[in-house]
Amino acid sequence: MELLELLGEPIKKIESVETKVSDKYAVLEYTFEELLKDELADYEEIIKQAGEILGPTGKLLKHRFIVNTLKRRIDCGESPEKVLPKTLIKIVKKIEELKYTGSILEKM
Repeated sequence: MELLELLGEPIKKIESVETKVSDKYAVLEYTFEELLKDELADYEEIIKQAGEILGPTGKLLKHRFIVNTLKRRIDCGESPEKVLPKTLIKIVKKIEELKYTGSILEKM
C-alpha cells in the first residue's frame, strides 16, 4: 500500500488492490500462482503432468516445469501472445517501452 502511495496511486484497503500494469509499475491482485491459474487455460493439466514426470515437488520446480512447457510451445512455432499469460505480455511490453522520466524521490 505504501509503495502504491509513493507512485501516486493510494489505496485505502489492501482488499481493493486489483491487477494493474501501468507505465511505472505492475501489481498483482493475488499471487503469481493465482495469475497463472487464471490466465493459462491448461494450468491444471500442466501441473498434473509435472507431478507425473517429476513426482512430488515443491512450487519452484512446478513453476519451472510450467515455464519450460510454455517455452517448448513457443519454440515449436506457437505465438507467444497465445501461449503466455496476458498480464506477463503486458508487463514485458511496458518494459520494452520503458523510458526514464525522473525519480519518484524528492530532492531536499
